Amino acid sequence: MPISETCAYIRPVGGISGDMLLGALIDLGADRGFISEQLNCLNLGKIELEFYHGSRKGVSGVGLLPLKKDLQANSFTFTQFIEIIESSTLTQQINSKALLTFKNLFKAEQKVHGIEDVKLHELGSMDTMIDIVGVVSGFVSLGIDRIFCSGLPAGQGFIKSGHGLTPVPAPAVMELIKMSNAPVLTHSGELHDSIEMITPTGVALVTSLAEFSNPMMRVRKTGFGLGTRDIMTYPNVVSIWTGESVSNIESDKYALLETNIDDMSPEIIGYVLERLFGLGVLDVWTTSISMKKNRPAIQISCISTLELEKTVADFLIAETSTFGVRSRKISRYEADRKIERIETQFGGINVKLKIIDGKVVNVYPEYEDCKRIAIDKNLPLQKVFQIAQVKGNQLLDGKKM
Repeated sequence: MPISETCAYIRPVGGISGDMLLGALIDLGADRGFISEQLNCLNLGKIELEFYHGSRKGVSGVGLLPLKKDLQANSFTFTQFIEIIESSTLTQQINSKALLTFKNLFKAEQKVHGIEDVKLHELGSMDTMIDIVGVVSGFVSLGIDRIFCSGLPAGQGFIKSGHGLTPVPAPAVMELIKMSNAPVLTHSGELHDSIEMITPTGVALVTSLAEFSNPMMRVRKTGFGLGTRDIMTYPNVVSIWTGESVSNIESDKYALLETNIDDMSPEIIGYVLERLFGLGVLDVWTTSISMKKNRPAIQISCISTLELEKTVADFLIAETSTFGVRSRKISRYEADRKIERIETQFGGINVKLKIIDGKVVNVYPEYEDCKRIAIDKNLPLQKVFQIAQVKGNQLLDGKKM
């Protein structure tokens, strides 16, 4: 039985950076209002993004204009970046993915410089915060279930940075590539000058959010994000395709990992479950069981992609009292799903659509959106949820997707 899911395929044909990815998402139709709303959940003052339509070597797309000078003046350490996100009111999904991206970027910088407190230069700007949170929000607004990326072009030569003359790709970029096992195109075509094609922020995003494989998919839309340079030999653009992935039950497999615990506190177990979601597992749950001598215990179970299987197993062994983790390959049958944004009297709310044979059969409001409105408006959560449900149910009337 064929299984499909909404997916995005990133092709860094002319490079990749955070602002280029954001431009491509806007070109695809990402909700600008939702992205701005999430950026303003950072509590850093009013953030307004300005985009423009243009072209690079005949390829039309969307670019991001430079930030206003008052925002450019802000500078942050990695610790401050993390604290800002952790104390924000971002949705849980955006919060966890943005944190993962920042932490991977920080880990790469620490490894390269060999010190705990890395001094940031270009990466310490507001641009970095906006690129990471904006791109994650853009993918969420489009209802993307799974992100793929092709090989990364290496570029060549040297560039000037806050650390001095730096080889291309930058050392932090190479560390991110090694950490994620991302494929690299070592020869980048007809390049004659020193050109940085992939930036630390862009690579941190794709190595944190995407799988490096080539999906079989039905392409519905394409978007192009413009870089800031008009290079003679190639278009400085990144493209993103969106559509439905097409696979069959034999080729779309996952790993089910399980371990039994009878000697850990509930607080630590809660921490482990939260961290597992942060690693990118698809589902996590616990089951009450009895172990030897009839001792009450719990079984921690989670489903991950095959690429994450070893990472998840290593994490469970390191962070729990277990000495071993069971793992087996499984397959999943899934209904199609899609995220749509509805407007209510209290503001916009995302709803998840369950789709079978192209028809919407169930609508469910996103908890985090309802919770945020309930807190902001001082309303009962149930009331917000019920109003969103009634509004969302209008999509059930035989709507074909």
